[in-house]
Amino acid sequence: MLGLFLAACTFLSSAPIEAQDGSQWFPDVEPFKPLIATPREIQVRASFVAAERPETVGYGGQNIEAELAVGHRLELIRLDDRSVPNRAITLGIEMGIHSRFFMETAQKDLINSDFRVGLPISIRSGQWESRISLRHISSHLGDDYLVRFLATETAGGFGQTSKDGFEGILARKRCASVRGR
Repeated sequence: MLGLFLAACTFLSSAPIEAQDGSQWFPDVEPFKPLIATPREIQVRASFVAAERPETVGYGGQNIEAELAVGHRLELIRLDDRSVPNRAITLGIEMGIHSRFFMETAQKDLINSDFRVGLPISIRSGQWESRISLRHISSHLGDDYLVRFLATETAGGFGQTSKDGFEGILARKRCASVRGR
């Protein structure tokens, strides 16, 4: 299946970019830049978290946890005809994993991992930018975490969950010029 997709992409993008009048495969434009401060944005990031846990789970109080995020977004096709310089519409794919670890044990237990896959449509027109994404998120509690802390509570089946949905973001640049993007 992957081979068929790559062969189709090679066939469709055989003409040079300058010769293409319409859509373009794997464009070098990013109409909506990734958000900086969002913890679940598709990116590469590592951080420490001070977590406050209730006493009922066996390790209550303030704990140190580490969070690791690894992911990438790829613009697959540009959908506009490039007739307006400050306008771009792209369809992409994004994939990422966000994992959290309990740092106060020798094993550094895996608490959970969230897997994300999405199909974002990004639009830029002048100072306005938007991104609409169809997303699937699958969350999995770590085995070490379950055995150590929640073995009795997971009998009800809340160890793994998944959800699908849409995310929409609209932004406006405050500066007057959008050149260079």
